[in-house]
Amino acid sequence: MKKVLCIVLSTFVVIAACIGIAFGCGWLNVGYTKTISKAQTNAENQVFHQTQAYIDGAVSDIAKVKLEYEQAKDKDSKQALLNYIRSTYANLNPADINNPSVAEWLRDVQSGNLN
Repeated sequence: MKKVLCIVLSTFVVIAACIGIAFGCGWLNVGYTKTISKAQTNAENQVFHQTQAYIDGAVSDIAKVKLEYEQAKDKDSKQALLNYIRSTYANLNPADINNPSVAEWLRDVQSGNLN
């Protein structure tokens, strides 16, 4: 009887320990996701925004919007295009752009010279 009780009790303790470890690991994973994972994602995002592929894509998009801006007839359309550029490329440095006309236009948009 003592042996059976010890086996049942030890089985219960092992199961409880496994559940506790799994629960603890879950909380560790939540903490990791909220801290370290966010920092890694942010760093990867910053590195991506400095790549030539991102800058080339941004230049292409800005050039397209610049053309739409120049062809727009009404003030509301022009303002919407400027707001798009300001919000999408707020942190893009015009010095990183190899196309001088696009870089100058972006500089004017970011500084508020165009309305």
